[in-house]
Amino acid sequence: MSIDLRYAALLARIQAYQGARRSESAAFLIWYLVNYYRLDELEATDCVCDQAGDKGIDGIYVNQGAVKARDFKSNHPIQARLQQEFKKHYGGSYALAVKRGEPIGSAVTISNEVAGLTLIAFDLGEPWTTHRKYQVFDERYNEVFGRPEVTAGKIVMLQIAVALESRLVKTLVASYRKDLLRRKTASVAELWARF
Repeated sequence: MSIDLRYAALLARIQAYQGARRSESAAFLIWYLVNYYRLDELEATDCVCDQAGDKGIDGIYVNQGAVKARDFKSNHPIQARLQQEFKKHYGGSYALAVKRGEPIGSAVTISNEVAGLTLIAFDLGEPWTTHRKYQVFDERYNEVFGRPEVTAGKIVMLQIAVALESRLVKTLVASYRKDLLRRKTASVAELWARF
């Protein structure tokens, strides 16, 4: 679909958005937000701030995803303390990510969400509640992170324990499969020998 960019044609397109006290540039911006950003007319009108003395800013539209409880806690003193402990004791080996998408570098990155879920499962002894991720930064934040015994060392130790457990389970499953396969092969060989 091509748009006729002649001035008269554009005026015809934005005519529905023009008002007695609204400039052509404001009407064009509303038209643009409605047709390309798919905002409704009221939302688009609220974004427009095209007035005299606006220093060239015609409108403001923030297209931000939902803000989560984790985002609010990312600057909390407890998270800052834990992040400093990680830097002090683990340098480039382990790092705590307190913000989504935070660049850490080459260190093994542990998100504070994963740390919180691990603390709930192993430290508080409630693995059955870890499917409710929201509780880590919401209703149980102080219970999970606010205790003096929650340190960078504890979080790293728990992450290592989880990794070792995962490897152990994989090794046991692989060993069981090999044993099962060996038994099936022996059974087939025994049956074949009988004939």
